[in-house]
Amino acid sequence: MADQGLLQRITSNPAIFGGKPIVRGLRISVAMVLSQLAQGVRLADVLEDYPDLEPDDVRACLAFAEAVTAHPHNDLEVGKATTPSASTRHDFLPRPARTAKDLLARITVESSKCGGRPCIRGLRIRVTDILQLLVHEAPHEEILTDHPNLVRDDILAALAYAAHQTGVAPSRNS
Repeated sequence: MADQGLLQRITSNPAIFGGKPIVRGLRISVAMVLSQLAQGVRLADVLEDYPDLEPDDVRACLAFAEAVTAHPHNDLEVGKATTPSASTRHDFLPRPARTAKDLLARITVESSKCGGRPCIRGLRIRVTDILQLLVHEAPHEEILTDHPNLVRDDILAALAYAAHQTGVAPSRNS
């Protein structure tokens, strides 16, 4: 479960970015922070570019994304609910992803795996698992060591998916 203290840093105001989730009432969206991280921008560079941001704000964005992506989504277009065949799974590994669309294509949703929650490349590694590790400040290298089936682009894909999911204004029904 995401730390409630961190989640309190994420707000929504209809007058700012149409109600999309933002950091501490600033005009800095959660999706923008996550998009920067998904592009491989270092945390230090994000903080330098946005001096009002604090390290815990970035952790809050990750915690928020983890909470948002913890539930199955049936509307994911780029990671269609298809199962990559064993012969195509390795196709993700040789070339690094270059665009957000490439990264999002690494996310799969299969009703038979992890309760239909978004996973990485058909593996039983959920997007939320990676986001939770990042919330707790696990370095990319540690995540890759602990999960040898993952590559760097898989971590970036989890961040890109989180940015995609959090870039939408909250529905009035939620």
